[in-house]
Amino acid sequence: MNFQTIELTVAYHLARFALQRPQLANAINPVMAEELWLATIACEESPEVRAMLITGEGRFFSAGGDLGSFAGAGPAIGEQLAKMTYFIHWAFPSAGDEYETQMEREARAISPPPKVLRARRHRRFPREAPTELLEPGERQMAVTTPKKQILVDGRRMAYVESGQGVPLLFLHGNPTSSYLWRNVMRPLDGIGRLVAPDLIGMGDSEKLSPAGPDTYRFATHSHYLAGFIEQIIPRTGEGGGDRPRLGLGARV
Repeated sequence: MNFQTIELTVAYHLARFALQRPQLANAINPVMAEELWLATIACEESPEVRAMLITGEGRFFSAGGDLGSFAGAGPAIGEQLAKMTYFIHWAFPSAGDEYETQMEREARAISPPPKVLRARRHRRFPREAPTELLEPGERQMAVTTPKKQILVDGRRMAYVESGQGVPLLFLHGNPTSSYLWRNVMRPLDGIGRLVAPDLIGMGDSEKLSPAGPDTYRFATHSHYLAGFIEQIIPRTGEGGGDRPRLGLGARV
């Protein structure tokens, strides 16, 4: 199978996906998202593949979503984002998680899963997380954990929160959500206050309108994220001038 944006090789039962857009820091565009999805299906069907490894060509693994690829989409940008979300969500969780994930439920709302993945899921895995097999901290961060919501400049922003103490802030990239951090936050339960927001327009946070290439710029994300931090992680000290230490995960 030939691809434009990834290289797939199989050796010793290991499938290696290499992202092949080094000149753009391997940013994921709709073509790459679809090819990752197709490659995952091919590996699912192959008896030679027992594990998958995803890496990137060049200096970077991946810068996240390629916003430039949507610049000329115009009114069709919503449809393109939905299609890309579908491919990414069905490609990655299906290869690793042993229960239906929140990402898969979101993708299912867009369109049913590919037949091969649907058959595999029904045959082998339960529909919900087996929380009785998880440690206490893992139960708290299981997929059934409800998100909280606040208003930032009149817009809803959703977030996941657990624990107390020093705040640790986990920031996802484009075009994902706080769900990205689920397997990182579980082992960290108990070391502080873990906070993972859905950036504005992503995950369960409110979408901005009108949608277009200039809707979600860096300045826009900075504005809403700053407002989120002001509310969720209040200043301390005399006059409220100090802020507790923040641990930042991933870049916006």
